Amino acid sequence: MSLQAIALRFYLRHWFKRRLVPNAPVSVLRANVDDLVRRMPKPPPEVTVTPTDAGGVPAEWVAAPGADARRAILYFHGGGYASGSPASVRDLTWRLSEAARCRLLVVDYRLAPEHPFPAAIEDAASAYRHLLSNGFAPASIAFAGDSAGGGLALGSLVKLRDDGAPMPAAACGFSPVTDLAITGRTITTNRDADPMVRADALPQTAAWYLGSTPATSPYASPLYADVRGLPPTLLHAGSTEVLLDDSRRFAENMRSAKVEVDLRIWPDMPHVFQGCAAFLPEARAAIAEAGRFLDAYMLRAERQEEAA
Repeated sequence: MSLQAIALRFYLRHWFKRRLVPNAPVSVLRANVDDLVRRMPKPPPEVTVTPTDAGGVPAEWVAAPGADARRAILYFHGGGYASGSPASVRDLTWRLSEAARCRLLVVDYRLAPEHPFPAAIEDAASAYRHLLSNGFAPASIAFAGDSAGGGLALGSLVKLRDDGAPMPAAACGFSPVTDLAITGRTITTNRDADPMVRADALPQTAAWYLGSTPATSPYASPLYADVRGLPPTLLHAGSTEVLLDDSRRFAENMRSAKVEVDLRIWPDMPHVFQGCAAFLPEARAAIAEAGRFLDAYMLRAERQEEAA
């Protein structure tokens, strides 16, 4: 573990985590996330960030120099389904654009509790169909997201598959939330080790998002979904996360269904550490790995499409 990671864990434990008071109003969560955003560096001037309308859903295109305009990663930000925006992940998304050599369409989906499930799923599906209707081939599209956004990416894929939509080439989740029933063993075993996420705050954000929907709904909690037919998927999680089992169990389900999956557990890394790539070498390595994965599977899908 790098010295930067040690410093980050100390900072998160003694500042961010202490401010996550269980059962606090949503305004407190949003204020904490907004404060983190203000501390993040802006993308380099050569990176373009362009607001757009993605099938009636606000979004932004993020493109590093050399990004292939024929490809797109549909990206969903984290924030417990109740906070965050494309701006809150901009330092991550421009780096992923550079690593995967393609543009990212970052979706500003509707947030809970004002817009509970299935609003975010509907926005995700609309953004994907927008890409398809604007000439992007499924083989040239990947889904990605962090935390709740990772769960949204995976849940959206299940819903789109059930609706008969073509699957994209690949998917990637950074510490994805897959189980809003909050039943993972690491909720308890990593309770004290996790420097960022408070296990006792998870039921509140889940309730905001779910509304009257059961916590085991496969679109809200993809852990409970039939995952057959989903695209090859890369999952990243930190070894001390309370949400580690959300990734570990989802990967087990994918393997059982004979779906290609690569689970990478990073020792001692906090929740969505990829968002700290400006100063964290492990985060830069993780984003580079994700970029290679998505690039390789889009290339494979494109070649298969050409040969068909």
